Formats: sequence, structure tokens, C-alpha cells
Amino acid sequence: MKKLFVYGTLIDKGIQKGVLGREVSCREDTLLDYSKKPHTIFKVYPTIKKHTGDSVNGVVLDVTDHDLNLLDRYESNLYKKIDIKLASGIEAITYIES
Repeated sequence: MKKLFVYGTLIDKGIQKGVLGREVSCREDTLLDYSKKPHTIFKVYPTIKKHTGDSVNGVVLDVTDHDLNLLDRYESNLYKKIDIKLASGIEAITYIES
């Protein structure tokens, strides 16, 4: 299992189920030194940007490699995955604007 930090639409259990075919276990966490802002192309969807002193609240999902393939399609090529470390100390990946 991998850890995926989500901060937008994927927090919603219904969207998780629609994309992955199931709900996944999750827990709240915070990403420090980032801020949330609208995606430059998909304005209604958020992305995050490095910004010292700010933080982004979200949840950590436990996902498989198969889940990540499905999520990559959902997020499209307008997002990419990056490695992060959360306030809890958990090392995870998250999606950020490409």
C-alpha cells in the first residue's frame, strides 16, 4: 500500500468510490509550507503550490498501484505526482499541477 495525500475532490467518499470502485481507508493530515489555489486551467479544481508558512488540510488514502493507475487517469495529464512529507511525519505522494 502507498500513501496518497488528497486535498480536493478526492476527499469525497462518493468520488473515491466512483474512481476506484470502493471507498478507501483514510485519515486527516496536513501538508505544511504549501497553499491551495485554483488550477490555472481547470479553475474549479484546486492544486497546491509551495508557500512557506501556509498549510493545506486533507486526508491520506491507502492506495494500491492499481488504484494509482485509475487515479492518474482521473487527474489527467494536467496533474503530476510528487513526494511529500506530512505534518504527522507520514511520507506520501500527492497530485500537483503539471
